[in-house]
Amino acid sequence: MSRVFSSFTTEEIVEVVEMLLFRELDVRAVTLGMNIAAAAAQSSEELLERLKSLLDDGLRGFSAAVDKVAKRYGVRIVTKRLAVTPVSLLLEPVATKEGVERACSLGVELAKLLDRICEKHGVDYVGGYAAFA
Repeated sequence: MSRVFSSFTTEEIVEVVEMLLFRELDVRAVTLGMNIAAAAAQSSEELLERLKSLLDDGLRGFSAAVDKVAKRYGVRIVTKRLAVTPVSLLLEPVATKEGVERACSLGVELAKLLDRICEKHGVDYVGGYAAFA
């Protein structure tokens, strides 16, 4: 028996195998946490471009990596998630420079951008979106 399993009893290993084979054991979610504060900018256009670039770079390969792990271990992974830092941190400089009304509409644009990019990269759920706390 390999060293990886040395701390598990035979009964525990059999129990996990039974869960995999007969009880449809799965992983509820795999979450990638991203600090999007680096996308902060004084103009809304620059913020959108920075955020798009940051998310595309960060999510590239995420879905494929999750699928590879699921296949390798034979466990279904139900949800791929992205957790971001609060969007309100990005909107604050825009609210100061361009006004609260523009920051509010930008919040909607950011939500739509997050949704499009997540869909593009096979991410099922976005967490951490808080426009104004």
